[in-house]
Amino acid sequence: MIKGITPIDAAFEVMGLVQAENLMRFLFVETLIGKAVFGVGFVLSLKSAMDAGSLRTVLIYALMFFSVWFLVVMPKIRIGNVMCAMEQNGGRVGTTQEILKNNGYGEGKTILVLDVFSNALTGLVKGMIVAMERLHTGATTYLTEPMARSMLVIKTRRALEAGIVDEQLRERAVLFCQDHVGPAVRKIEEKGTGALDDLWPGSREVMAVYTNEGTEEWSALSKELFVMLDQKEQIFSKAFEYFEGYEDKAAQERAVKELFRQEFLRRADQYAIKSWGMKKRNVFLQGPSVVGADEWKKKNEWVFENSARVQGLLLFYGYSIFPVVLMASVLLRSAVVLGVYALALVLVRGMTVMWALMDQAAKVMFDMAGKSGAVFPWEMGQVNECVALAMVVFPVVTGVAMGISMMKRKKGQQEGKR
Repeated sequence: MIKGITPIDAAFEVMGLVQAENLMRFLFVETLIGKAVFGVGFVLSLKSAMDAGSLRTVLIYALMFFSVWFLVVMPKIRIGNVMCAMEQNGGRVGTTQEILKNNGYGEGKTILVLDVFSNALTGLVKGMIVAMERLHTGATTYLTEPMARSMLVIKTRRALEAGIVDEQLRERAVLFCQDHVGPAVRKIEEKGTGALDDLWPGSREVMAVYTNEGTEEWSALSKELFVMLDQKEQIFSKAFEYFEGYEDKAAQERAVKELFRQEFLRRADQYAIKSWGMKKRNVFLQGPSVVGADEWKKKNEWVFENSARVQGLLLFYGYSIFPVVLMASVLLRSAVVLGVYALALVLVRGMTVMWALMDQAAKVMFDMAGKSGAVFPWEMGQVNECVALAMVVFPVVTGVAMGISMMKRKKGQQEGKR
């Protein structure tokens, strides 16, 4: 059974469906609450019929009562093995079933009508995403790896910002700076050649005055540092799949340079070479950093990492309260409540379509950034900021626009009755 798009929102959706059945059973079967609501609704309908001098209102309410009871309250369906659209399409993610079992949700039951509605929404959203990506020629799509480029920007930036996490490599880097970089910088300063504000262990000016031993050590050290960066998820190697203009050698050199910069920022005293003097000890700190995480970067990263969780929570809450919404609809004797409820669920699930559109727009923006010179993912934080802002604003604006439209329509109907 296919539910949701990602394992997280799919698991929350299933939990909501199961809770809806639990609440339905409590309100309409195990207690008299639901029956009392039906009774109050019947009395109100009878009063309206007496005022109007017609049994039409009572007959309509009786028809609604039997329809709700036999078509909504009573029919149940068992939820079996569940997977999300990403799992179905071979996405490299966890499993929905694992999340459900870890949270105490094995196989459960839910309301048949609600399950049909849920499956229809998932099928519609999945179909729309597939239709939008017919011209997509990349290795991945939104249904296999959502926001792949944006997530790579975040992961590469964090890997660089963390510095040299391997203790042995860090010790080798410190010793290398002391034994080879310091003497090389002194020679450059004595000759009066080279731009001292752009020096780092792998710069051409510094490498030109290394000893043979220093050159060999730097070649081995820089490769090991890049492997260390890439070893967890191959995030730097993956950039070949997603970013145009990304070159292997240039990327390795740029990544290791930024890694040294971030490491030196965090451990300036440890890397300081006394013989350089105060000016030279800050040699790695020159120029603007493209990696440092300010508050705004942290917030837009939160959007990418938690969008599925937020959507899942909204779906969990939305499906769980269905019995309460049903009671309100029965009590008010109006289908408008159910209509607004269904529209809200459509809007929440439809956020996935909006995000898939943002993902496609992000690809264009990243390609444009690559052509302008910023070909490395950790240099594209501004593109991520734009995409994250759109991911938040687009659904909000859509919801507000739909709400205003409904209010205007209702106002027009009321004026028409007058």
